[in-house]
Amino acid sequence: MEDLKSAAPSDPEDDRRFAAVARLSEINLELYRMFVSPWVRAASAPFASASKQMHPLRLQYELLSDANPAMRAVSSLAETVRANRRPVAADNPFLQMQQQFSDVMVKSLDAWRDARDQLYERTFLSIYSSPVLQAMLGIAPEWSRPRAGHSPLYDAFVEAKKAELRSRMGEGGLREALLRALLHVVSAFGGADERTFEAIRRIRAEHPECKDVSLQEFKHALREQFYMLLIDRETALQAIPKLLPKEMDVRRRALDVLRQVIAAQGPEDKDVHKRVQEVEALFGLREGPAGALVEFASGRGAKRPARGA
Repeated sequence: MEDLKSAAPSDPEDDRRFAAVARLSEINLELYRMFVSPWVRAASAPFASASKQMHPLRLQYELLSDANPAMRAVSSLAETVRANRRPVAADNPFLQMQQQFSDVMVKSLDAWRDARDQLYERTFLSIYSSPVLQAMLGIAPEWSRPRAGHSPLYDAFVEAKKAELRSRMGEGGLREALLRALLHVVSAFGGADERTFEAIRRIRAEHPECKDVSLQEFKHALREQFYMLLIDRETALQAIPKLLPKEMDVRRRALDVLRQVIAAQGPEDKDVHKRVQEVEALFGLREGPAGALVEFASGRGAKRPARGA
């Protein structure tokens, strides 16, 4: 966002221009809905299906698909060409012509794009910079872009959602405990990247309780565990033992999956290693003083819930 701000700083004049565009678009849309849309709907209703099928964007795919009888021979020809394809020599004149033609086309399209963009920009500035047009559309010279205000209703909704999540931290089973532990550990890597998402995919692919639910349900469960850690990491971590089954073999297999996923993230630094040990203690598979977890969760680990959880 800082790069965008430096590349395209906020300009009040641009804000007035785009406000004029938005207002004019709203007026045109209302006029179209009132005077044009009813007639267009009535006139096009008998031909709606044919018009849909004959739309150029749809027709170009239909003409080049197997629905076109003339294209059915292309499949066998393609297989023949694929089986007999041979690379040509670098000094082949047709290959050189192809490269030269490609270079010319790229430069021509780039030149056309630049000329078109300059024309659009000049047209936009010449029309919507007009003080007369802005005044007709209700955009005063002192107009400024409206900012989102503070909403008490939104704050109340957020607080109610936080209270609901806190009340449900002790609900769930092994799946919730595993996801919560995973999010807690991977947050120590300093942020979410492709390794984090790959870890989550592996949890869903390898753990039976995660494979039995739909992708939408899995995402919902993952999102809830993330927010629980975000609003109260210490309480969420201390609730993990309540979610685990009594069978130590089941806990051990779940923790093995978690270890494999964490190992795939890359080398463990000191913080990651501590969190792995913390999860092992939560799962009852690591010997150590009972107060070690609470001390860590209330210290540095509890202050970093937002970046990678």
